Amino acid sequence: AKHKNLHVIGCHLGSMAFDTDLVAERLDRFPNFAVETSSAISELMDQAREKVRDFFIRYQDRIMYASDISGGTIATDYLIDMSKIGVHWTAEELEKEKTNLLRKYQRDFDYYATGREIPRNGYTIRGLELPPEVLKKIFYSNAVNWVPGIERDFH
Repeated sequence: AKHKNLHVIGCHLGSMAFDTDLVAERLDRFPNFAVETSSAISELMDQAREKVRDFFIRYQDRIMYASDISGGTIATDYLIDMSKIGVHWTAEELEKEKTNLLRKYQRDFDYYATGREIPRNGYTIRGLELPPEVLKKIFYSNAVNWVPGIERDFH
Protein backbone atom coordinates (compact mmCIF):
# COMPACT_ATOMS: atom_id res chain seq x y z
CA ALA A 1 0.00 0.00 0.00
CA LYS A 2 2.91 2.38 0.75
CA HIS A 3 4.58 1.72 -2.62
CA LYS A 4 1.84 2.24 -5.18
CA ASN A 5 4.30 2.36 -8.10
CA LEU A 6 5.84 -1.00 -7.21
CA HIS A 7 4.29 -3.89 -9.12
CA VAL A 8 4.08 -7.07 -7.05
CA ILE A 9 3.26 -10.49 -8.49
CA GLY A 10 2.00 -13.05 -6.01
CA CYS A 11 3.18 -16.57 -6.78
CA HIS A 12 0.66 -19.40 -6.58
CA LEU A 13 -2.22 -16.90 -6.70
CA GLY A 14 -0.65 -15.05 -3.81
CA SER A 15 -0.49 -18.32 -1.81
CA MET A 16 -4.29 -18.12 -1.56
CA ALA A 17 -5.25 -20.39 -4.47
CA PHE A 18 -7.54 -22.37 -2.17
CA ASP A 19 -10.00 -19.44 -2.12
CA THR A 20 -10.40 -17.07 -5.05
CA ASP A 21 -12.48 -14.77 -2.83
CA LEU A 22 -9.36 -14.08 -0.73
CA VAL A 23 -7.31 -13.43 -3.86
CA ALA A 24 -10.02 -11.08 -5.16
CA GLU A 25 -10.01 -9.20 -1.86
CA ARG A 26 -6.25 -8.55 -2.19
CA LEU A 27 -6.54 -7.60 -5.86
CA ASP A 28 -9.29 -5.11 -5.01
CA ARG A 29 -7.29 -3.68 -2.12
CA PHE A 30 -3.97 -3.37 -3.98
CA PRO A 31 -4.15 -2.19 -7.61
CA ASN A 32 -0.40 -2.77 -7.95
CA PHE A 33 -0.80 -6.49 -7.13
CA ALA A 34 -1.13 -9.27 -9.71
CA VAL A 35 -0.95 -13.04 -9.40
CA GLU A 36 0.31 -16.03 -11.34
CA THR A 37 -1.08 -19.55 -11.46
CA SER A 38 1.87 -21.85 -10.79
CA SER A 39 1.01 -24.83 -8.60
CA ALA A 40 -2.53 -23.48 -8.17
CA ILE A 41 -4.53 -25.47 -10.72
CA SER A 42 -5.40 -28.30 -8.30
CA GLU A 43 -6.75 -25.84 -5.74
CA LEU A 44 -8.68 -24.01 -8.45
CA MET A 45 -10.22 -27.30 -9.58
CA ASP A 46 -11.43 -27.91 -6.02
CA GLN A 47 -13.62 -24.77 -6.12
CA ALA A 48 -16.91 -24.19 -7.88
CA ARG A 49 -16.33 -23.89 -11.64
CA GLU A 50 -18.45 -20.75 -12.12
CA LYS A 51 -16.83 -19.00 -9.16
CA VAL A 52 -13.35 -19.63 -10.57
CA ARG A 53 -14.42 -18.74 -14.12
CA ASP A 54 -15.95 -15.46 -12.94
CA PHE A 55 -12.77 -14.69 -10.98
CA PHE A 56 -10.59 -15.16 -14.08
CA ILE A 57 -12.86 -13.01 -16.21
CA ARG A 58 -13.15 -10.26 -13.60
CA TYR A 59 -9.38 -10.09 -12.94
CA GLN A 60 -8.24 -10.96 -16.46
CA ASP A 61 -5.74 -8.07 -16.51
CA ARG A 62 -4.02 -9.22 -13.30
CA ILE A 63 -3.55 -12.98 -13.72
CA MET A 64 -0.64 -14.67 -15.51
CA TYR A 65 -0.18 -18.31 -16.38
CA ALA A 66 2.85 -19.96 -14.81
CA SER A 67 3.83 -23.57 -14.34
CA ASP A 68 6.40 -23.53 -11.51
CA ILE A 69 8.54 -25.81 -13.67
CA SER A 70 11.69 -24.90 -15.52
CA GLY A 71 13.53 -26.65 -18.30
CA GLY A 72 12.67 -29.65 -20.38
CA THR A 73 11.18 -28.09 -23.48
CA ILE A 74 14.52 -27.19 -25.05
CA ALA A 75 16.85 -30.05 -25.84
CA THR A 76 19.95 -29.31 -23.76
CA ASP A 77 22.52 -31.51 -22.06
CA TYR A 78 21.39 -30.22 -18.67
CA LEU A 79 17.88 -29.75 -17.43
CA ILE A 80 17.34 -27.22 -14.68
CA ASP A 81 15.34 -29.12 -12.09
CA MET A 82 15.99 -29.13 -8.35
CA SER A 83 16.59 -32.89 -8.43
CA LYS A 84 18.99 -32.75 -11.38
CA ILE A 85 21.01 -29.52 -11.07
CA GLY A 86 24.41 -30.06 -12.61
CA VAL A 87 23.63 -33.67 -13.54
CA HIS A 88 23.80 -34.81 -17.14
CA TRP A 89 20.44 -36.08 -18.39
CA THR A 90 20.32 -38.96 -20.82
CA ALA A 91 18.45 -38.42 -24.08
CA GLU A 92 15.75 -40.78 -22.80
CA GLU A 93 15.33 -38.87 -19.53
CA LEU A 94 15.14 -35.59 -21.39
CA GLU A 95 12.57 -36.93 -23.83
CA LYS A 96 10.46 -38.35 -20.99
CA GLU A 97 10.60 -35.04 -19.10
CA LYS A 98 9.62 -33.06 -22.21
CA THR A 99 6.69 -35.40 -22.82
CA ASN A 100 5.51 -35.07 -19.21
CA LEU A 101 5.79 -31.27 -19.33
CA LEU A 102 3.90 -31.04 -22.60
CA ARG A 103 1.13 -33.23 -21.13
CA LYS A 104 0.95 -30.93 -18.10
CA TYR A 105 0.80 -27.80 -20.26
CA GLN A 106 -1.90 -29.36 -22.43
CA ARG A 107 -3.95 -30.35 -19.37
CA ASP A 108 -3.58 -26.84 -17.93
CA PHE A 109 -4.57 -25.24 -21.23
CA ASP A 110 -7.55 -27.59 -21.56
CA TYR A 111 -8.70 -26.52 -18.10
CA TYR A 112 -8.50 -22.82 -18.90
CA ALA A 113 -9.54 -22.87 -22.56
CA THR A 114 -12.11 -25.63 -23.01
CA GLY A 115 -15.31 -26.91 -21.47
CA ARG A 116 -14.05 -30.50 -21.72
CA GLU A 117 -14.15 -32.95 -18.84
CA ILE A 118 -10.68 -33.17 -17.30
CA PRO A 119 -9.59 -36.18 -15.20
CA ARG A 120 -8.88 -35.32 -11.58
CA ASN A 121 -8.11 -37.93 -8.90
CA GLY A 122 -10.66 -40.51 -10.02
CA TYR A 123 -13.35 -38.08 -11.16
CA THR A 124 -13.64 -35.34 -13.77
CA ILE A 125 -14.15 -31.60 -13.67
CA ARG A 126 -15.25 -29.35 -16.48
CA GLY A 127 -12.81 -26.81 -17.91
CA LEU A 128 -13.39 -23.08 -17.49
CA GLU A 129 -13.84 -22.33 -21.21
CA LEU A 130 -12.46 -18.82 -20.85
CA PRO A 131 -12.99 -16.44 -23.79
CA PRO A 132 -10.06 -16.13 -26.26
CA GLU A 133 -9.35 -12.51 -25.27
CA VAL A 134 -9.00 -13.55 -21.61
CA LEU A 135 -6.71 -16.46 -22.53
CA LYS A 136 -4.45 -14.15 -24.54
CA LYS A 137 -4.04 -11.91 -21.51
CA ILE A 138 -3.41 -14.75 -19.07
CA PHE A 139 -0.97 -16.60 -21.32
CA TYR A 140 0.86 -13.60 -22.81
CA SER A 141 -0.22 -9.96 -22.57
CA ASN A 142 -0.29 -9.67 -18.78
CA ALA A 143 3.28 -10.92 -18.50
CA VAL A 144 4.33 -8.27 -21.02
CA ASN A 145 2.53 -5.61 -18.99
CA TRP A 146 3.68 -6.71 -15.53
CA VAL A 147 7.22 -8.05 -16.04
CA PRO A 148 9.72 -5.45 -17.27
CA GLY A 149 11.63 -6.52 -20.38
CA ILE A 150 9.65 -9.66 -21.10
CA GLU A 151 8.32 -8.39 -24.44
CA ARG A 152 11.86 -7.76 -25.62
CA ASP A 153 12.81 -11.32 -24.67
CA PHE A 154 9.75 -13.02 -26.17
CA HIS A 155 8.68 -10.66 -28.94
